[in-house]
Amino acid sequence: MTEFQTTATDIGCRLDRFLSKKIPDLSRSLLQKLIRKGYVRINGKRIKKAHAHLKEEEQIVVTIPDQSPEKKLEIQKARLDIIYEDKDMLALNKPAGLVMYPGAGHQRGTLVNFLLDYLDPEAIKNTDPERPGIVHRLDKNTSGVLLIGKTKLAYNNLIKMFADREIEKTYLALVLGRLTPEAGRIESGIIRNPHDREKMCVTVNGKGKKAITEYKVREHLALLNQECSLLEVKLLTGRMHQIRVHFSSINHPIVGDPEYGNNRFNEIFKKEYKLSRQILHSWQIAFNHPCTKKRLVLKAELPDELKKLGCF
Repeated sequence: MTEFQTTATDIGCRLDRFLSKKIPDLSRSLLQKLIRKGYVRINGKRIKKAHAHLKEEEQIVVTIPDQSPEKKLEIQKARLDIIYEDKDMLALNKPAGLVMYPGAGHQRGTLVNFLLDYLDPEAIKNTDPERPGIVHRLDKNTSGVLLIGKTKLAYNNLIKMFADREIEKTYLALVLGRLTPEAGRIESGIIRNPHDREKMCVTVNGKGKKAITEYKVREHLALLNQECSLLEVKLLTGRMHQIRVHFSSINHPIVGDPEYGNNRFNEIFKKEYKLSRQILHSWQIAFNHPCTKKRLVLKAELPDELKKLGCF
């Protein structure tokens, strides 16, 4: 248990930012998780909002739980498709079908299980123990470039770079219909679907998290007698299911998307191509190295199941 007292200079400061300065050994994402889970109290009251603003002379108590042996994640060996690696970070080409984190029904065979074997446990100490080295995510059935921090410094810097929109992410996506105009921007907030908590949806009432998606059409083509558009998509924000939700909201869903797509066409598509995934690939990430500041442009080769479509 760790205690702090706020002063006049802390008035208005966010709780998570205050704690990241006071407990530098813990990453900000881990501190945010501790706050959400109720391990932080202000003046004896449990606070679960990382963005809570502080007042003067508040007592803040942080309890850092130990990870009990029975809750420790299993370490598993697996071959990782590595695009780039140095002492600070690596970039993987994540295959579709790979779950990122252990959860209900997925305690083994996740990316986390594999990273626990691959990464140096001392180097990633004090990053999020449930998501070691992971600084962003890809949906289970989305493939492509994924960045991993191998050290605490690289991990924290990458998280900040994503938050500050300093990392350019470009996807390749196949959507239903002839998308016009051939270049544009979708800008609408995203919230959790009130009717299905496993899904997200757009909002037009100003609520939800700001989300911006830019696109340009690479090619219009016909697939199984259905007009489709092959797109390059840039994410200016990183919301859960953002690309899938945004294009579904303008009636051009991602081909093969089981949650936001066209179920009738998806059944035909699945039967013809034997594919059970959305046609969405994290193709390129461009950024300055989190430690050396060297400019990197990393691309993920298309997986074989997308190459056989013949439209990429």
